[in-house]
Amino acid sequence: EAECANLTGGVPDDHGIATCKSIALVARSAYVRTGANIIARADTLDVLVAEVAAADFDATAFRIEAVRTTDRFSVSSREAIVAVADAMRGFFPNLDNPQHRFLLLMLDDGLWFGEIVAESARAYRRHHDKPYQTSNALPPRLARAMVNIVSPPARVILDPCCGSGTIPMEAAEIGLTALASDRGSIVVEKARRNMERFGYVAEIRQADAREPLPSADAVVTDLPYGLQVDHAEDEARDILASCARAAPVGVFVTKDDITSMLVD
Repeated sequence: EAECANLTGGVPDDHGIATCKSIALVARSAYVRTGANIIARADTLDVLVAEVAAADFDATAFRIEAVRTTDRFSVSSREAIVAVADAMRGFFPNLDNPQHRFLLLMLDDGLWFGEIVAESARAYRRHHDKPYQTSNALPPRLARAMVNIVSPPARVILDPCCGSGTIPMEAAEIGLTALASDRGSIVVEKARRNMERFGYVAEIRQADAREPLPSADAVVTDLPYGLQVDHAEDEARDILASCARAAPVGVFVTKDDITSMLVD
């Protein structure tokens, strides 16, 4: 939800559907799958069909996909698709290799019809094959979503507990400036080599996250003592305090409830 809200300006409902201000950044998303431009909207299928028939849009070699979240309409999803397709006069479907893909939403508040014009490129998937791994590294998809929560507007991302570099890799992939560090010399070297493997440029240094950190637009990090290793509370608190001095906003992963630390 947070990723969708920041990238598109729309908050998804319980079915994962959001009315957005923009879908320009959907391609870089981790969890937002598709973005569509709405062509017609109506309370009944008959009215929707009439609006689609009157609309001016290209539907050469089209395919219509349906998402149904309600039992309000008596027709099946297939029947609704056929009715809308019949209204697209002069155009013929191509289900196997469509030039245009359309989305028919059957919702409690009516029917929506639009063209899919944006999809997640899922570029984070290739980072599963990074050559140097650690057992408790974040999944690339989650790391991408964390970065997308703060960018835009953030352009400089700081990860002071970078491990093998999952978060700075995702930041660099979408064109952000990545600053990273870790107190372990072995994982710092792994992070550097992983960045080199994909041709990314980032400043990665060996440093203790409790010490002064470089300034950034946002901190995005997996607290090193959170997921699989119990951590001392005072150490985590010191890391968070250091992060708060380095950037005005932060996104953190930890197995513990750190609300009181964040408030402090």
